[in-house]
Amino acid sequence: MFKKLEHILAVCLLPAVVLLCFAPEYWVLSLVKAFAMQIMAAIVLITLIWLLRRKFRFAVLGVCSILTISSMMPPLINMESGDGLANEGLRIAHFNVLKSNENYWATIRAAKDTNADFISFQEVNKSWQEALTEELAEAYPYCFALPQEACCYGIAVFSKHPLSDVEDFYTGTLPNIRGDMTVNGTKVHFVTSHTPAPTSHQRHTQRNQHIRQVASHLDDIAGPKVAIGDFNSVPWDSAITEFKRVTLLKDSRKTLTPTYPAYLKIAQIPLDYIFHSEELTCLDFTSIEGTSSDHLGILGTYRFNL
Repeated sequence: MFKKLEHILAVCLLPAVVLLCFAPEYWVLSLVKAFAMQIMAAIVLITLIWLLRRKFRFAVLGVCSILTISSMMPPLINMESGDGLANEGLRIAHFNVLKSNENYWATIRAAKDTNADFISFQEVNKSWQEALTEELAEAYPYCFALPQEACCYGIAVFSKHPLSDVEDFYTGTLPNIRGDMTVNGTKVHFVTSHTPAPTSHQRHTQRNQHIRQVASHLDDIAGPKVAIGDFNSVPWDSAITEFKRVTLLKDSRKTLTPTYPAYLKIAQIPLDYIFHSEELTCLDFTSIEGTSSDHLGILGTYRFNL
């Protein structure tokens, strides 16, 4: 029985991987594809076992499957040159706080410890807005909030630097915040968004439309700009690759830097982003633990290229 199952696995492995990587866009496949790194790690382990057992024909299928998955992945190690934290001009942090999470202080403490110039928060309801304002107002006097009690799409931004032309705009019923912050005389346009999780055909379509609308807005903006948020999409998803193609923005990631779920490291995937334009160089990008949320926070450090 074991040999028969092993044979079925070996025969089906490569076709299944090809289907996963290159089939037309479909929400179920999109969810599975989000765990491509974990799938590839499992295939590597199986292939090593086949090699040790001298099942070379099976191992060849395993290697082909690994190469197929690798072909759809963007570079996960960003070798963009930086000079440590020298001449840093801007620090941006982002936190999905988890609306139902009432351990406000843990996340707020993690946010304050970043010493970021600008912080974006998502899943903010009225209680979270009040807690954030009470703890951050002194250090971050410029803020704008769109709390929501229903579901999980409230957003708030806090800045050490002056904000201007800040407003909300909507994708259907889902809010985004856009505006400008002025850092040492330089204006940086920002958009912060939280897209739906693609857990059905409808929500998958809504997520992609949301990302496209944000891309369309950013495409019309000149000068330094950043896009921040929980995009509910991994870097190798077509929604993100298309977003980067349209906006010409760069993902701040230096490595995989997964952010969700915070409580299960082996299954973590990268869903949270800070994208930046060519006027900025990302010197450092890291995840932030200890937030009490189901998402890790993220922090990017940037230098102006002006």
